Amino acid sequence: MSAKLQIASMAPLLAGVFAGGLLQGFTGFGFALAAVPLISLFLPPTQVLPYVMALQAALGLASLPGAWSRCHWRLLGWLTLGVAAGTPVGLWAIAALSPAAGRLGVGLAVLTAFAVLATGARIPMRRSRLAATGAGVAAGVMNGLAGMSGPPAVALVVAAEMKAEEARATLMVFVFGAALAALAPMGLAGELSPRMAMPLLAALPALGVSWLLGSALFRRTSEARHRQVALGVLGLLALATIVRAAIELLGR
Repeated sequence: MSAKLQIASMAPLLAGVFAGGLLQGFTGFGFALAAVPLISLFLPPTQVLPYVMALQAALGLASLPGAWSRCHWRLLGWLTLGVAAGTPVGLWAIAALSPAAGRLGVGLAVLTAFAVLATGARIPMRRSRLAATGAGVAAGVMNGLAGMSGPPAVALVVAAEMKAEEARATLMVFVFGAALAALAPMGLAGELSPRMAMPLLAALPALGVSWLLGSALFRRTSEARHRQVALGVLGLLALATIVRAAIELLGR
């Protein structure tokens, strides 16, 4: 295959990586939402999730120095504690439900959170410990049910009375930790194929440029606009999850 044909065949992959990096650079999350549909056109289904997690880990590692000092560590700590408590519950529940039914429940729960937050509801920081623990438990349950721990964390920081810069940094660190937590069992299960090395290396320039561009857009955007975009992405996450679950259920 010629070099031109190889580049052309990788166009969906690079476009997905660019879109995901741009969104995460701006909001602090959402890489998979933007990247997976296009990356799925290039990689086999079994490699898409490990590939996305590897890129999220790389992105998180690169963004960690900037996010470290701005992250709300106390909020993140209670959130993480809740995730640890909720994950076994989700794993227990998935034994009684089909993956599609579990995913549908997750989507409906996220859509409900989106509807509440769209009214302008906010969480006072003096109550953040209880809210963060509750969001963490919800994230853990969702992680066990559908492998999705992000939406409750996003809902928490969107609702919390904190600056956009702090919310974005907190989500960056959470997403990085979630990616590392997902990569460990994937590696043990042999899902990280050596064949992924070349696509990963090829995507790094697009990932870096899109991340820098998204970060530059964030710095030029008002706090209110950032919250609106983050809330919109949360709504898209809910709809995408519901549609996927419905297709799986109807396809039986």
